[in-house]
Amino acid sequence: MPSLRKVVIVDYKLSNLFSVNNALKKININAQISSYKKDIASADLIILPGTGTFSAAMKNLRENDLLDNLASHIKNGKPFLGICLGFQLLFSSSSEIKKTIGLNIFKSKIKKIKNETHAVPNIGWNKIKIIHKKNPKLKSEYFYFVHSYYADILEKEQKIVSSYIEYQKNKVCSSITYNNIFATQFHPEKSGKKGLELMKNIIKFYK
Repeated sequence: MPSLRKVVIVDYKLSNLFSVNNALKKININAQISSYKKDIASADLIILPGTGTFSAAMKNLRENDLLDNLASHIKNGKPFLGICLGFQLLFSSSSEIKKTIGLNIFKSKIKKIKNETHAVPNIGWNKIKIIHKKNPKLKSEYFYFVHSYYADILEKEQKIVSSYIEYQKNKVCSSITYNNIFATQFHPEKSGKKGLELMKNIIKFYK
């Protein structure tokens, strides 16, 4: 992997930019917040955070003409970190509000969590369970979640799942690892010391 001379947090007007940036500062990483194509194109590591709806996110990325740049970054093997909504956008589509096509890096779909035994959205701390210990190093720790939708991983894509949580009596994907991509349904930047440790491990892995 190339050295991380330029870390860019993508600003698409829906995301928790400053909490991510503040977390990076705590581990001595200077990042640039930007919605400009030239910055995305020249980034060594892209971070796509997110809060809000899938459809609004894709609309904003499209209007800022960033979709091709994000796809090229990933296709060219450059490091990519997706957080929460930024994790979900990697998949083919979502049923949130209306069916919306995503970045389509993976063919699995984003679906609404069924209200069975727990309240929806899933808000709070949950302990992730590790499926494989690919880098960056994951540990079975508690992380902070806020989401009403989840990635329904296809059988043929199960190899990308690096951890899961148990919720509504089901296993819910909590992170994926695939080549240059690492993405989490949870918020490491809001998960205290353990979250910062994970972000530090991600940066170390990509350096």
